[in-house]
Amino acid sequence: MILFLWAGTLLLTVPVLLLLAKAPKAFWYEICGEEFLVHLPLRVRKVERQEVLEARRVGYRFPLLNWNWNRRGQPGLYYERFRFQGLPTEAYVGARSGEGVLLVLEGGRGVLVNPVDPEPLLAWARQRGRERAGSG
Repeated sequence: MILFLWAGTLLLTVPVLLLLAKAPKAFWYEICGEEFLVHLPLRVRKVERQEVLEARRVGYRFPLLNWNWNRRGQPGLYYERFRFQGLPTEAYVGARSGEGVLLVLEGGRGVLVNPVDPEPLLAWARQRGRERAGSG
């Protein structure tokens, strides 16, 4: 009987552990036409190019001790809402500190990400500036 319970527990535990092990790999960024997508384990955060006023390279560091209820994380994915460079900001990053890109959005909000190569995202955001200049 104990062997049967152990086997049942193992059958239930292994899929959960595999899902948890795979979750950080399910976090990536994608530029898809007019949208910048942050693929998270359970949802996708979309930023439309028309919302982006500016994109800039930044250095960031999360505080070591922060009693912020708006913080979530797992190995390889950190999500936090906090004030960064004077803006209420959502961070979707793979490390607690490093180099990133801050997307300054209409309405005085920010989105902080840290792609391995920031140049495609910066070029995508600059395209918004060219469109705005061409229409004005």
